[in-house]
Amino acid sequence: MSTLAPVPTPPVRPHAASGAGAHVAYLSGRPMVRAWPYPIDDLGLDPHQLRRFWVAAVGPGPVEDLMRLISAAHRRKPLRLPRWLDVLLEERVAHVVGRVVWVPSGLPPLPRGTLTRLSPAIRRRYLEWLRSQLCPR
Repeated sequence: MSTLAPVPTPPVRPHAASGAGAHVAYLSGRPMVRAWPYPIDDLGLDPHQLRRFWVAAVGPGPVEDLMRLISAAHRRKPLRLPRWLDVLLEERVAHVVGRVVWVPSGLPPLPRGTLTRLSPAIRRRYLEWLRSQLCPR
């Protein structure tokens, strides 16, 4: 009869898997990219309200990544490859050329194709809001 020796394990800090170190370890696996802005006409739309409609259309993760890309483009700072880049490419608000991600200089209005993903009630609210922003009384 043989006895098994315990397998040595490295010391672990409490909550190490959920702390900032775990996030950094996850990020370290993604390559660095540069973001460059392309100019858009923001039409004078309220960016906070517009952001709410973007979140309703594609979810909070892609919107956060888009905002990080826009910020990095303005600051000319590299950043890790966004996790939700595929959604941004599908929505045509980001374009990749080599290791450069081209993004709008600000949050654009929702593309026509994206509107079809909204529920009828939210789509109606968006179109009413957009009309009120573009054609104030």
